[in-house]
Amino acid sequence: MRNEAKRPTVRKLFVERMRREGRGEEWTATLKQVMNETGKKYGQTVGEAMRRMGYEGPERERQLHREFLENGEKTKLQRQIDQERQQIRGERQAEDFEEAVRLLPVTASDSAELDWIRAHPAMLRLAWQSDKTKPIILTAEDILRAPSQAAVRELAHWANHPDKFFEMLLSEDSQAADVAQRTTTDKDMGLDEVCRLLEQVTGAEEDARSAGG
Repeated sequence: MRNEAKRPTVRKLFVERMRREGRGEEWTATLKQVMNETGKKYGQTVGEAMRRMGYEGPERERQLHREFLENGEKTKLQRQIDQERQQIRGERQAEDFEEAVRLLPVTASDSAELDWIRAHPAMLRLAWQSDKTKPIILTAEDILRAPSQAAVRELAHWANHPDKFFEMLLSEDSQAADVAQRTTTDKDMGLDEVCRLLEQVTGAEEDARSAGG
C-alpha cells in the first residue's frame, strides 16, 4: 500500500509528458478553455482537458511513462558506449601520430621546415572553425610529408596561433628588406669611393706627366 501511494498519479504523468513533448503551453491553454466553457474549477475540468489533448486512459499513460524511462536508460547506456569508443579512437590516433613522428628525421634546414609549415592546410583550420577555443589537433596524415620532428612540433603550436606566425614572417621579411637595402647602399658607397680613388690616381698621374714634361 505504501509503494502504491508513492506512485505518481496518472494526471501528473500526463502533465509531465505534455511538458516533455513541448506541449506545456498548449496544455495550459486547453485547460483554461475548458474552465471558461464550463465555468468549473481545475479539479472538475482537468479530465476533459486531458482527453482533448489525447489522453487514452491510465494504462496507456503508464505504459508511455515506462517507455520513456526505458528509453532514457538506453540513451544513457548508448552515451557511455559512444564515450568509450571515442576514447579508444583517440588513443589509437595518438599512437599512430607518435609512431609517424618517430619515423621522421630529428631536424631539417630552417627554410625547409618554415616552408612546410607555411604551406600546410592546418594553418587555415582555426579560421574555418566556428568555435575558436577548440584546439587544432594534428593527425598522422597531417605529417606524412613533414621534413622533421622539429617541424611537426612547431606546426602543432603555430596551427593554433596562425596570426602570430604570419606576423613573425612579415617581421622577418621586413628585416630582410632592411638588410638588403643597407647592403645595396653600402655597395653603392663603395663604388663611389672606388671612383673617387680612381679620379685621384688619374689626376696624380696627369700631374706627374705634366711635371716631367
